Amino acid sequence: MKRHQSKTMKNKPMRRCVGCRTSKEKETLLRIAFYESKLKVSPQGKGRGVYVCPNVSCIEKARKRGGIEQALRQSVSNGEKEKIFSQLYQQCESDEKDR
Repeated sequence: MKRHQSKTMKNKPMRRCVGCRTSKEKETLLRIAFYESKLKVSPQGKGRGVYVCPNVSCIEKARKRGGIEQALRQSVSNGEKEKIFSQLYQQCESDEKDR
């Protein structure tokens, strides 16, 4: 990619997955937000957000490494983590069915 691109060409927003730690286009990742002391899986919204690839291996890596808590800079209860991870797995399954 050229360092100085033309003004007509727009860059797509990139985000880093907390599981595999690779940068990908924002629209291809799942967003987890921490807002008003609660975690939510949401594509957009308020609060500090982290991103994870919509596949089981990245979700597992994020879970094992504690990537979500580390990136959010917040401690999260085990119950809330389980709730979020089950939502991520469901989202991942529904994305695979749509393909």
